[in-house]
Amino acid sequence: ECARAALRILSREPERVAALHNISQYMRDGLINLGVKIIKAQTPIIPIYTYQDEKTFLACKMLFERGVYVNPVISPATPIGQSLLRTSYTATHTKAQMDFAMKQIKEVLDILQNA
Repeated sequence: ECARAALRILSREPERVAALHNISQYMRDGLINLGVKIIKAQTPIIPIYTYQDEKTFLACKMLFERGVYVNPVISPATPIGQSLLRTSYTATHTKAQMDFAMKQIKEVLDILQNA
């Protein structure tokens, strides 16, 4: 029943899907322009390469402390040496929130790169 209700909402309000697509594209473009290595896909889930498990956990902790929630993805969910931060976005995220998240992600990755 919940799935049918969700499908009805999507069919009545296609602007939600368009907003989510625009938000996802904005984040992908912004992260790439900042030099952040991501997996390019057309979904609201944007994986960011961190490569090392320890660096991934540190990045998650540091981002959480800065107000940005991400999920760690490490082996065996990824091949060894290809750890990721899993970021995801919704149609209700604002440009200000996305800009804030991008800034924090870039700063944390730079700190860990130089550590």
